[in-house]
Amino acid sequence: MVHLLFSSIFLFIVCFSELKIFCQYSDCNEYDGQCKCPAGFGGQDCGQPVCGSLADGDKRHVRPENSTCCDCNKGWTGVNCNVCENNDSCAALIPPYSPGKLLVQISNPQKNRSEAVCYKGGFAVNRNYQMCNVSS
Repeated sequence: MVHLLFSSIFLFIVCFSELKIFCQYSDCNEYDGQCKCPAGFGGQDCGQPVCGSLADGDKRHVRPENSTCCDCNKGWTGVNCNVCENNDSCAALIPPYSPGKLLVQISNPQKNRSEAVCYKGGFAVNRNYQMCNVSS
């Protein structure tokens, strides 16, 4: 059974299983009573940020408790290691070339995707997708 509780700041969803769990930013799985965490969050109540690049997808781990930042892999920076330092690091986030469906500006689409104009300083707009301002 799922109950909604409203506080002045957050919406908490209470999952009822053997333990009461307050899900933050998420829904509760009606079968096992566990929180279904959205991208970027983890832990039992989905209240902890995860570490790692966006290209790591579901392999990202929860940031250690009482830690203010994550240990970043080469090419990534930021508190949660989700900001590209260079285009090569973000190449995994760039969709393959598809005529008529090009989602990023590439000088020569037949070449390597690492030639994307702008991924450093971008911000996540959806799982594994970034957006940034481009100036010519």
